[in-house]
Amino acid sequence: MKQMIRLFACLIVVTSAIQAQAAPKTWALIVGVSDYPSPQIDNLKSAAKDAKDLHAALTNPQIVDLNGGEVELLVDKEATKSKIEEAVLFNAKDSDKTKVQPGDTVLVFLAGHGVAKGVGANGKSYFLPHDARNLTTESLDNSAVNLRKFTEKLSELPASQFVLFIDACREDPTPGRGIKPNTMTNILSRGLTVPSAKAQSATFLACKEGQRAYEDEELGNGVFTHAIIEGLKKGAVPQQNGDVELGRLQTYVSQNVNTWAEKASDTSGYEIKQEPEWVVVEKTAKDPVLLSVKRKVTEEPLPPTPPVVLRLPITEETYGEAIRKDPRNVEAHTALRELHRLQGRNADVIVDAWNLVDNVPDAHALSVLSRAYSRYAESGAGTGNTATSVKTYNNKKVPMLRHEEDARFSAISAALEAKAKDSKSAEAHRAHGYALAALDIDGKYKKAKEDALKAFRDAVSFNGDDPANHLALGYGIRFYGAQLKDEAAKKEEVSKAITSLEKAVELRPDYYEAHRELAFCHTMLGNVDEALRAVEMANGSRGDATDVGEIAALEVAAAGMHQEAAKKETGEKKEEHELASNGYMQDAEEKDKGLEKVLKILNMVGLGQQIGSLLPGKWKDKFRVPDIPIPGRGKGIPGFKFP
Repeated sequence: MKQMIRLFACLIVVTSAIQAQAAPKTWALIVGVSDYPSPQIDNLKSAAKDAKDLHAALTNPQIVDLNGGEVELLVDKEATKSKIEEAVLFNAKDSDKTKVQPGDTVLVFLAGHGVAKGVGANGKSYFLPHDARNLTTESLDNSAVNLRKFTEKLSELPASQFVLFIDACREDPTPGRGIKPNTMTNILSRGLTVPSAKAQSATFLACKEGQRAYEDEELGNGVFTHAIIEGLKKGAVPQQNGDVELGRLQTYVSQNVNTWAEKASDTSGYEIKQEPEWVVVEKTAKDPVLLSVKRKVTEEPLPPTPPVVLRLPITEETYGEAIRKDPRNVEAHTALRELHRLQGRNADVIVDAWNLVDNVPDAHALSVLSRAYSRYAESGAGTGNTATSVKTYNNKKVPMLRHEEDARFSAISAALEAKAKDSKSAEAHRAHGYALAALDIDGKYKKAKEDALKAFRDAVSFNGDDPANHLALGYGIRFYGAQLKDEAAKKEEVSKAITSLEKAVELRPDYYEAHRELAFCHTMLGNVDEALRAVEMANGSRGDATDVGEIAALEVAAAGMHQEAAKKETGEKKEEHELASNGYMQDAEEKDKGLEKVLKILNMVGLGQQIGSLLPGKWKDKFRVPDIPIPGRGKGIPGFKFP
């Protein structure tokens, strides 16, 4: 009996040892860069201190229990590109094998400058290490941390959970930009999700898209990081066992940052918005636990804030395979077509739309085809296409360079057939409106304007809950209103357009096209603050754009608005607006060196002369040409009778 008791006791000891050995650990990489030796990159005040303070909290055994895990700290001179990319592997000393095991949590914190380049699916996002050289795309590829590659490397670790904290949208990284902001973009945020199908992934962002993250000298930290540290020390712990759930931590951080922003707005004289959010790749039934803290819990539990849910990025091959297995898989058709649109492959989008029509010939498919033709008519074939020719609606294949004229006719025909199949389809009416706008030549067809606006209004009438319909109506009113010669009448129409566009943004806050149109409308009306805010929001959502020239055009519009604001200021405030204006122009010239495309876009919108009159010095002369009409005007379509 005694032997059995001793054996049982030994089993308990062995089992406990195995369990202790196998218990999940937390591995953390904490990076903060305030000091940038490159004269082309502005220093920050608190990023390095943010990293040190968070490191101190995580390594304090009286606060946090890492269960045997480790925290590596890299700040300033230590935070080079090579050291960051090596440290994220969490390799054992003198080994190429990682210390991370299945079941473990990997935590990464980045504080410093974040930079996004490009638009749409071709956009790239970077974190600037200490040794970043400058802000050209070529230099960033060589000397900065590409965040997509960084998170892909993370995903190769066998951890069960990845948590990223990003406090990297502070101010424009380029010195001498005045009050020009460097706001969070969805290109940056999308680059910060860990693409792992085997592990949970959560990313905490210091602010929403179109906003910036602030530092506070009194707090001694970035506002976001300060709230995280205080959450670990004082709050955000609802369970008696000290577990910090991510959703409840988000609630604590958001409440504190929002309170700070409200107070800062009261004292600064202008509105400050910083709204942290957390993003997950796939929502789980229960919020994951970040780590455990060692302190008694007496406060009432905080309610959890639900995350923003993103889908794992899927490749073109995956979509194509899904369509091959089920040619009537509308969701796969939509995803592939959207990927090609974001890559600027307008000709391939038409091929995609025809593939859907051939398999599911309903009003939706025909509406999609009509919009594909309209976009082609407005913007051309695009780049990177696999198609070498494009089929017109009457089943004639034409070379891509000739197809813009045929595309207008095809857009009208597809929209009319969509409406014939379903006369109450909001999507079909919306497509018809866009097709008519693309067709209208020099304002020659008065009926085109009437019918296009009627089609857009019908779309809203049939489905007022779809933001795309309100965008379409706002676009149509702005499109035709901008052509009016009477300035009072033009302003009245543009104001009406703003009402529809604001409804679109209300229904979908991150709607790039709606913010773009609002920026153009407010610029036309000279509404400086509203125009600048709309530019920031459009820039924040530019991962949904397809034309980098369009972003450059928005930056030039913002430059003009800052010059307008400078006229009403003196001293330091005047100088800050002028610096911001120059900063926007420099960014635009990097995207479109001769500004030829920018000029074309602004002239199309009807803003060329207006913006040109505001710009200083060397840029003013470039815009001294009459506004040209919307693309596609000036040539009729032979043999086409207006419907």
